[in-house]
Amino acid sequence: MKYKTLFFLTFPILVVVSVVAVNYFPEEVTLLNSVSNKIENVQPAFLSTSKPLDILFTGDIMLARHVEKLMEREGVNYPLANIKFDSSLDYLVGNFEGSIPKVHHPTASFTFSFSVPESSLTLLENHGFTHLSLANNHSYDFGASNFLHTKSVIDKTNIKSFGDQVLNPSTTVTYINHGKDKIALIGIYAVYRIPDQEKLKQIFSEANTKAGQQIVYVHWGEEYELQHSANQEALATEWINLGADLIIGHHPHVVQDIQIINGKLVLYSLGNFIFDQYFSEDVQMGLLVKLTKSKKEEQIELLPVSSMGSLSSPYYMNPADKDNFLQALAKRSDPRLTPQILAGILDLKGLSQ
Repeated sequence: MKYKTLFFLTFPILVVVSVVAVNYFPEEVTLLNSVSNKIENVQPAFLSTSKPLDILFTGDIMLARHVEKLMEREGVNYPLANIKFDSSLDYLVGNFEGSIPKVHHPTASFTFSFSVPESSLTLLENHGFTHLSLANNHSYDFGASNFLHTKSVIDKTNIKSFGDQVLNPSTTVTYINHGKDKIALIGIYAVYRIPDQEKLKQIFSEANTKAGQQIVYVHWGEEYELQHSANQEALATEWINLGADLIIGHHPHVVQDIQIINGKLVLYSLGNFIFDQYFSEDVQMGLLVKLTKSKKEEQIELLPVSSMGSLSSPYYMNPADKDNFLQALAKRSDPRLTPQILAGILDLKGLSQ
């Protein structure tokens, strides 16, 4: 009986404290909520999963060479000053083109070993990046020891690195949770060599046992080609047969076509996101894709961006430019996807075989 009395005495106090916290300390409450949303691989069963899971994927991010000069002159946040990410995002994933060596020297113009200063990670932290792939052809620009240093300094931030030029099960795959659901992010490098098939079988098999969905985030393809290659399609088919549910590519520096293979979606290349290439319109246009996943639906939203007229600082295309971009993308993509590409929304549950 005394416990019931104590409850009725203390419950109103708890309610008042909660109301006061929300109204008088909103920033602290918001901070706590944002931190809890970013916790990886720890998702208490009692937390609600009624909110859809939102993951945004970008293309190539290169913070060396002329981009570094722009950041020194205009401020560390310059490359993302013209774009605002949706506050509802749970995860933000990009491909980190370059190395953060122990001793940094600015990358000279027209050279291709990308040395990125550690301080540049502030840009990506400030804008909410949660995952960076290192499965690309520039992650070893300064050797294996500096690759490990790159991975180490990224993982000391609020950002998780994954992927490698080699298929290491401990680094190739990372997992994200949404309530009881788990998704595997698989970072694969396939530019100058074909990934070892036996190792991939092991990686996909293990991921299949741990996660209900597998997303391949892959560095591949021919540079500046708007259409995917036969090699890309063969690899995509192989990985889908091994269990990949969605494939998202990068490396060609331009946005490539979109295809359906065995009922699964393949976005062959998202193009550049932050880069110092200015020699054509195609290399200054990119694609962000937002995966929204809930109990009732699963869809991809296409968000075209451009940095034309705004060196290495992308912005969302205006409605007219977006329509033109999506029309061109639809023409070179799987014809079954034409209406959805034009609308900018791809229904993953309704894909035909």
